[in-house]
Amino acid sequence: MLGRRRSVDPCPAPLAPEGAVLGRRLAGERALPLGPGGALVWPFGDMRRHAVILGASGAGKTETSMRIAHEVACKSDTPVFYLDAKGDRAGAERFSALMSAAGRRVRVFPNEPFDAWRGDWRALANRLLEVIQFATDGPAAYYRDIAKTALQLVCNHPDGPPRSSAQLLERLDYEKLLNAHGPNSAVLSLPRDKVAQVRLRYQAFFGQLGTALDGNWSFEDADAAYFLLDSVALGEDTAGAACLLFADFAHYFTMRKQREQRCLLFADEFSAIASSSDVAMKVEQARGFNAAMVLVPQTPSGMGPRTQRDRILGSVETVIVHALNEPGTLAELGGMKRVIELTHRYEDGVYAREGHARQERKLKV
Repeated sequence: MLGRRRSVDPCPAPLAPEGAVLGRRLAGERALPLGPGGALVWPFGDMRRHAVILGASGAGKTETSMRIAHEVACKSDTPVFYLDAKGDRAGAERFSALMSAAGRRVRVFPNEPFDAWRGDWRALANRLLEVIQFATDGPAAYYRDIAKTALQLVCNHPDGPPRSSAQLLERLDYEKLLNAHGPNSAVLSLPRDKVAQVRLRYQAFFGQLGTALDGNWSFEDADAAYFLLDSVALGEDTAGAACLLFADFAHYFTMRKQREQRCLLFADEFSAIASSSDVAMKVEQARGFNAAMVLVPQTPSGMGPRTQRDRILGSVETVIVHALNEPGTLAELGGMKRVIELTHRYEDGVYAREGHARQERKLKV
């Protein structure tokens, strides 16, 4: 007696993890999980291992960044911050609209002045030292040591750390430091005229920004924020402002947020931050505090010197490359594959049957 053969359901495909949809897979090896319809997914669980988005101007980096930001805002409660060092006002408007559509209240700097004065005296002194690009080696490093000592005295003050730019500038005076601390070795080691020069440097920086860094909100007070640094208006102070905000973000994720809470920062035009003295360390450190970063330079050189670039690329797991003029360095990150290379002999110009096959290692990308 013949019976009907029962159909056996094929093994169900594994569910794609929750994450941001980047686009659709067309061809090539499967590098990221796939969702319905071949959608390419960057899992939320992988985001704390960071990403780099590279590509020439106009290649689509901002489009990819905005897509990720919107997906994260819609599908999670992760705070989303966007640090824009190129001053794209259209980008600020679009980010605000996307975050509002996701139900987030958006803060936009400098429209709403930011409080850059949170933390203890050490955090503030180190943060302020990032503002001015002092030389770190050679004879000129002497001036950085002077500035560092002066800032430590200003921040480790009997009246507590400064809580505004006006308070900082008021204290950056040799006589006032001497009156506050007494004739101790740190104060007496400072040349009077050099303290005045340090004050002049910070007076120029905060004069350019006004009271934009003397507000009443910071990272812990926002679930979405856009930091618009107008490079045309700020000029050479753009990098200083970007480094200060990036240093404050590092203090936020290490000291001011709950360790298990996730957060996400986009650093667009990352080259403005790459001059920070310990940017690679901050990127590496963020992984242990559930702080994800999406770094957006135009080229690999936009991540700073070779040693720093290698450390950053070693800290990220996902590299998204748009059209790029110098892809060689990044192609190596894709790894190698084994291929069979065939060679044939020609005898008197005639194709011979004999040949050789050998295995070689070539770049996957």
